[in-house]
Amino acid sequence: MTGGTAPPARFGRYLAVEELGAGAMGRVYRAHDPLIDRTVAVKTIRADLLEPEDRPEFLERFRTEVRAAGRCAHPAIVGVYDFADDADPPYIVMEFVQGRALSAILRELRGNPSGRGAALPTLTRAMLQVLDGLGAAHALGVVHRDIKPGNIMVTPQGLPKIADFGIARLGLSALTAAGGVVGTPSYMAPEQAMGHPVDHRIDLFAVAAMLYEIQLGRPPFAAPSLAETLLRLTAPEPAELGVLAGTTLGAVLARGLAKDRDFRFASAADFAGALGTALADGVLPDEATRVLAPTAPPLAVFDPGLIDRLRVDLASRLGPLAVTLLRRAVATSASEEELLRACSAMIESAEERMAFLRLHAAAPAPPPPPAAATATAARTSPPTSIPTRSSASAAAPGFELSPATRAAAVQALAYVVGPLAKILVQKAAAQAATAPEFVGLLCAHATPAEAPALRRELEALF
Repeated sequence: MTGGTAPPARFGRYLAVEELGAGAMGRVYRAHDPLIDRTVAVKTIRADLLEPEDRPEFLERFRTEVRAAGRCAHPAIVGVYDFADDADPPYIVMEFVQGRALSAILRELRGNPSGRGAALPTLTRAMLQVLDGLGAAHALGVVHRDIKPGNIMVTPQGLPKIADFGIARLGLSALTAAGGVVGTPSYMAPEQAMGHPVDHRIDLFAVAAMLYEIQLGRPPFAAPSLAETLLRLTAPEPAELGVLAGTTLGAVLARGLAKDRDFRFASAADFAGALGTALADGVLPDEATRVLAPTAPPLAVFDPGLIDRLRVDLASRLGPLAVTLLRRAVATSASEEELLRACSAMIESAEERMAFLRLHAAAPAPPPPPAAATATAARTSPPTSIPTRSSASAAAPGFELSPATRAAAVQALAYVVGPLAKILVQKAAAQAATAPEFVGLLCAHATPAEAPALRRELEALF
């Protein structure tokens, strides 16, 4: 028991026994179901911080998420038995797992390196079962989005159980600290960290990150600070494989942790197959090692004078991180237009972004031609400014989100992506020139099954 707070006497028919843990989303209790005579876990969800007008919408999401999680019946997934959305607080009744979180086991091994050798085989093979569970969920169109050691329970027999399917996606809005991002990026795929569209492969990247930590004692892109971790995660350099370099298991990790998701395993079954082969000390299929030498489109060679100007300008706006961010933008941009767009996205203020693009465009835009000459000029003259969404916004500003609309958009997207919603809404608002474009940018982060409902909810805001 965590101590301090006494548990409620009961949750509906479930009799509370003890508090097991607490977090930003709520509390977890061990409880007894007298009807079936079994021990269960009850997780309460903090809805008390919601504004009254936000509560109905949140509870609808709560119902949808719990039902989706309840469909994921698999031995490697914590089962969902029941829920109550009309209780105060709302709660979910789940399978009670006797065991420890993988995060606690890994912390213990870091403090006791001599015990790592004995634990490695069991923990490594547990990842095969995690992948099997994820494969079952993905087949139903359910993506976890927050796979990490803290969400993997390990029984005394060494069997893993994936917890919190759907629960993490309930959380930004009023249920988290204002402006904060819940969790760490240590197990987050690069596209998720950068706010790009995501699919089931973010779960597979997270499994590869956990497997890396099991083998080498730390997450693959861990750094002393959050900012440095994000830079390592989103930089083009692959994870360092250390003693696993050149081994079959190292090749599996390299593919699982590929920065470009198209070089990762396409499915949980593919990942599990390659990992199983590596653990049997066999030969991995040829495609498992392709990530070590991916073919990429040739990058542009930029004018050194432009790079110097960008470095000085960004340093005045962003401080010491500007050099690293610019280096990453140069390494991933195939044209000057793409480079300027990537650099402008680093600037928070829309007005400053517009000024930045005007300053660094290849040539200043000419004055508007007479109306009669417009069509002819459009057919015969090359563009003289960078044709990006940001420059369009600079020429014709007018798409502004009210604070209420912004908050509602964050809440709608949080249902799909969880704690990153606020960042993604901010980025989309900066890039979009119109409301439909803004809606389209946000819907790109949803799976095909989720996108129609998200689009309807967002369009209703305008």
